[in-house]
Amino acid sequence: MTLTTFPPIADLLPHAPPMVLVDELIQHDAESVTSLVHIHKDAMFFETGKGVPAWVGIEYMAQTIAAWAGLCALQVGGEIKIGFLLGTRRYQTPISYFPEGCTLTVRGVRQHHEAAGLSAFDCHIHTIIKDQPIDIHVALNVFQPDDPAAFLAGQH
Repeated sequence: MTLTTFPPIADLLPHAPPMVLVDELIQHDAESVTSLVHIHKDAMFFETGKGVPAWVGIEYMAQTIAAWAGLCALQVGGEIKIGFLLGTRRYQTPISYFPEGCTLTVRGVRQHHEAAGLSAFDCHIHTIIKDQPIDIHVALNVFQPDDPAAFLAGQH
């Protein structure tokens, strides 16, 4: 099922402000998700005169995937659960900072899922800075246990 309007992003994430870093969900279906992140001086991690460090892009991708999982759960009457970013390899960007005023389009497409809660997503960040397209591409590995509380307590 593809929706055209979505709940506020904070309603889809197991995060509380100020750690909700993604601004809005713009696309969601059974295997993919797209969000927007607007870089401004009040954004978390913003550095005056520079912007937001590009390494924060990993968290933008992770939160986009978390919003996907949250909306999937809500669509079947489930609850929002925490997940874990297990890692990525070779996160490389042609820039050091996302400058003030740019908007990032963040997309995740699920490539692999195991019943044990492990998933791999093909993720992209796209923006335009000084008329130059910037594209960052990486695979993220994530884990969402069936019972996060038991997992965190070591009772898995």
